[in-house]
Amino acid sequence: MSLLGIDHVQIAAPAGCEAKARRFYGELLGLTELEKPQELAGRGGVWFAVGDQQLHIGVTEDFTPALKAHPALRVAPDEFDQLAARLEQAGSPVEPDVDLPGQHRFHTADPWGNRIELLAAFPIVTVSPFGPTDAEQFAQWRYEGEYSFYDSSPTDADAALKPENRYYAVRRNGELIAHVCVGPEARVAGMKAEPGVDDIGFGLRPDLTGHGEFRTLLPEIMDALVPELTAPAQRVVVAAWNDRALSAARHAGFDATGSVVNNLGRWIVLTRQERRQGTDRRA
Repeated sequence: MSLLGIDHVQIAAPAGCEAKARRFYGELLGLTELEKPQELAGRGGVWFAVGDQQLHIGVTEDFTPALKAHPALRVAPDEFDQLAARLEQAGSPVEPDVDLPGQHRFHTADPWGNRIELLAAFPIVTVSPFGPTDAEQFAQWRYEGEYSFYDSSPTDADAALKPENRYYAVRRNGELIAHVCVGPEARVAGMKAEPGVDDIGFGLRPDLTGHGEFRTLLPEIMDALVPELTAPAQRVVVAAWNDRALSAARHAGFDATGSVVNNLGRWIVLTRQERRQGTDRRA
């Protein structure tokens, strides 16, 4: 005997669930409703297609929500953040969980409290010390508009090659997409080192900016950077006008803890506690 796969998964719901099921699973999650066989239509509930499989919402007497057991639904990577935002706007919980290698995920709940996991596959991000080829590319990075403030130069590239400056190349599937530095190079004028804190600076390759991608990438970059960190907390500093970078930092778990003013303007200082990889809070 051999099992060929999963035909469907059933989620329990109380009587009269159909309208809410269509709203949540159909409109919010974007699943296509399937017509139930005539023999089963009288039992209530709603069926949906999920790829080649099916998700059945079935009516159960004395309903109790499933708070632990749950289905995990795979989402297209380019729709992952939009789906999370859509759920939040609709009032559904969005609880990020520890990412698995190559995957981002969060949990939500359907209208009756059943736990639902949403996950998307993302290319694996790695960090490694800067090399000469990385520095050559980095020296050519030019940004548009007010973001030209962050333009790189040959001097920056030379600094990135000095081991004491602790510059790291961030690669996605082997391609340079960002840089990270740890230590004094990550601080701006007016900042001082603090015990128990690693200062971190980061920059995304210019052609990848402006699309919300860094908000998704930064948590994964921080996870990949964990082996290079020595302190229990990290600190970043962002130009006060740079809403994109501030949003990305907050999404990665950083909270504003102060500000600095120097000849280049006002900067927001954000700090977070280190999050180790591979610790599933909900296992």
